[in-house]
Amino acid sequence: MNDIEDKYKKLQVKMEKLNAENKRLRLRPSLHSTEANIFDFMNIKSIMSEAMLEAQTVQQALNISILYLTKITNIHSIAFFQRDGDGKNIFITGQKSFPKKLLTEFSKQETAVKFGSYIFPENNKYYYPKKDKEYTIDPFNDHLNTYNTRVILPIVKNKTLQLSLLLLSKKEYTQSQYFKIVIENIQAQLKSSFSRIIYQVQLEDQAENIELSVKNRVSDYQHMNRELMNQIHNSKKQVSLLSEKLKLYQGIVDKQKDIILRINREGDILFSNPSFTQLQFIGGVDKNNLVCYLGEGDFPGLPQIIHDFEEGMQQINYEIQVLIDYPVWFNFYFTPIKNKRGLIIEIQVSARNIDFIKSMEEKLRNQKNMVLNMLNNSNNIHFTMTKKGDLLFLSDNWEKILGFPQIDSINKNFSTFLNKKHYKSIENDIQSILLKYQDCSFYDFKLANSEGKKLPYKLKLSLAPSPTGKFDLICGILSPK
Repeated sequence: MNDIEDKYKKLQVKMEKLNAENKRLRLRPSLHSTEANIFDFMNIKSIMSEAMLEAQTVQQALNISILYLTKITNIHSIAFFQRDGDGKNIFITGQKSFPKKLLTEFSKQETAVKFGSYIFPENNKYYYPKKDKEYTIDPFNDHLNTYNTRVILPIVKNKTLQLSLLLLSKKEYTQSQYFKIVIENIQAQLKSSFSRIIYQVQLEDQAENIELSVKNRVSDYQHMNRELMNQIHNSKKQVSLLSEKLKLYQGIVDKQKDIILRINREGDILFSNPSFTQLQFIGGVDKNNLVCYLGEGDFPGLPQIIHDFEEGMQQINYEIQVLIDYPVWFNFYFTPIKNKRGLIIEIQVSARNIDFIKSMEEKLRNQKNMVLNMLNNSNNIHFTMTKKGDLLFLSDNWEKILGFPQIDSINKNFSTFLNKKHYKSIENDIQSILLKYQDCSFYDFKLANSEGKKLPYKLKLSLAPSPTGKFDLICGILSPK
């Protein structure tokens, strides 16, 4: 009895397993499934959606799509077609169970391009060759004659990429509402997933470009910053050097005994060194204008000086009296200061006290006049000539004693007034005097005056300095006997 019960229980367990297996087989997803099968399809779709979230590239999404779409029964073949934005390159980017003959046909690029409008339709295209004869216009009908349902779905279309999906089934689904639900769900899922990936790739590319641009900008800014720091460093060095030069210049200017001024075109004093401010001036009403401090001299006025500068002169100097406690002579130097356009905006003025020099010149003039008076009022004729005998100076009594006009005699040769015999001897002695072989020489001879009357004279020749300081002139004294 126990054996029978055991056998019954085993048969009951086996029956339950068979019932469960039968139920599982009836619920397997297919395009002819019931509402329960729709639930399983949605489950597959949900799993595919989760898998799609891990996809980072279009190729990964294609592989996931092929993996899960082929789990749906009665979808016997699938293929993804891709076309570049310019439409020149078309190829199958992913497929499963696609007819080999059609793969060979599509390897010919001219075929793919020729039927691009068929492969990449604007809307969903359904082909039922057995049901509607008009769909036999399918250019690949000969290669797909074993498939009774053919669907082409546009998935992606943008400026750089076009992607479509070809689904093939050997069954015919002209009246199946479930079929359209499956197709629309597949299309919506793929559009969403591929759009996300493409947009994500675009964002990553943009982010990479932005990052590269930021790095380049940062690099440029760093380079500019280094250049700026170098310029600042160099500027600081230059400022330091200029400061040192300015201090040195300021020290020189402050310690300078000469007057240093800077004035504008009207003569207003913009800068003056201590040598100017320490002087006790008897100036005019306007103490800030240079012209008010000037007295006698050859100063022509600032307008004339500015005019000369504009004509090209770089420096002009004049001897002018400055009105201090008493008039003092200064040698003024005027130098133009121009802007970048070459216009005169200011004038640099330096002045040196030459009152001592002027007084010495006056003394020299007085002494010269006194000596000339002595020479001119003596009975002796004094003259100076070159080593060749050309007369450079004659005392006034030359004309009084000999009767020859002084102005006509200057620059004439001394031999003009002597006979050749006497002058030959004098010419030889001149060379000896110049070479310092002898200090002087004396001669006695007769000299004819302007009337032709010959009178006896005594001549003394000696060495004399020229204005350059060289002893290359001959001084002569002609004395009547």
